[in-house]
Amino acid sequence: KPVPKYPMHVGLVTSETGAALQDMLKVFRHDAPHVALTLAAARVQGKGAAQTVTDALEKLKISHPDCVILARGGGSIEDLWEFNDESLARYISAYPLPLISGIGHETDTSIADFVSDHRASTPTNAAEFICASWRDARNLLNQLDYTLSTRVEWHVERQRKRFENIQRYLSSRRITDLLRSWGERIANLRMQLVKGAEHHLRYKRAKYEGFEGKLFAYSPANVLKKGYALIRDKNRRLLGSAGRLTPPQDIEIEFHDGSAAATVHSKEHKGQ
Repeated sequence: KPVPKYPMHVGLVTSETGAALQDMLKVFRHDAPHVALTLAAARVQGKGAAQTVTDALEKLKISHPDCVILARGGGSIEDLWEFNDESLARYISAYPLPLISGIGHETDTSIADFVSDHRASTPTNAAEFICASWRDARNLLNQLDYTLSTRVEWHVERQRKRFENIQRYLSSRRITDLLRSWGERIANLRMQLVKGAEHHLRYKRAKYEGFEGKLFAYSPANVLKKGYALIRDKNRRLLGSAGRLTPPQDIEIEFHDGSAAATVHSKEHKGQ
């Protein structure tokens, strides 16, 4: 089955039996359970491990994740030595997808860290780096929900105390009429409060939905659906400028629902 690309798709390259994988899965389950994950298992220790990492990264290119995490838990310098392999470093440097390294502990540094797009101090930190925006959005929504609930409770309690004070100080012959009058007034106030709370809740819900809509509206898939396209060279590197074209040149045009191959025979470059 094809992996759902959005709202987000993350590739994981690590040992399927190591603690690093479990630590990252725990972060994704808690902060961004809707993110699609694809594991490409690799050996992350011992002679030949660098080649298995390269093979796993190559395999992930087929599913086109939004980004890739290369992770391995802490260990001795000998355990992490395969991440200093020259061929692996050159492969990572030319890798077409955004790659985040989370290798070892915070004090551990390998050549793979230097050539990756972003270095995280640990595998857990790599997952937290990706989930940060989703976690912040969730926390904001929770805070707004708490604030709304607190304000409604405060208004209800304020009106209840006011009603009790009125009852306590009423002592004339008109007590029945006064109580009835105040009861009706309290009932009207409660009705207004309920209507106001419902209106406020609808407003907040619409605001939340608008906030959520913006998160998805600016996703690459939705942008492509508006008629835009991504142009890549034969190495699948993005070409963001006509100045990077060297006719004749084979290119790949990616639309929201597929892709096409083409050859550029000439170009017109507009200088800035």
